[in-house]
Amino acid sequence: ARTLQLVFKQSFNCSPREWIRRRRLLLARERLLSGDRRVTVATVAASSGFTRFGAFAAAYARLFGESPSETLQRQRTIGS
Repeated sequence: ARTLQLVFKQSFNCSPREWIRRRRLLLARERLLSGDRRVTVATVAASSGFTRFGAFAAAYARLFGESPSETLQRQRTIGS
């Protein structure tokens, strides 16, 4: 297990857990940017595997530089 973690870190510059978290956040961003009017931050967070919405919003903001609600609002403004 430790060898796998080391090789993963060398290949992707992060732990397997962090890689999965980033993939889930990227998926959430895609959903927020989808233009679907039925999308809410809560449904996107839940469908991306996040159960603590505050932690989701904080991780999202760290990665993308804006809150999930800002992404959604901007997309809805552009799509109007």
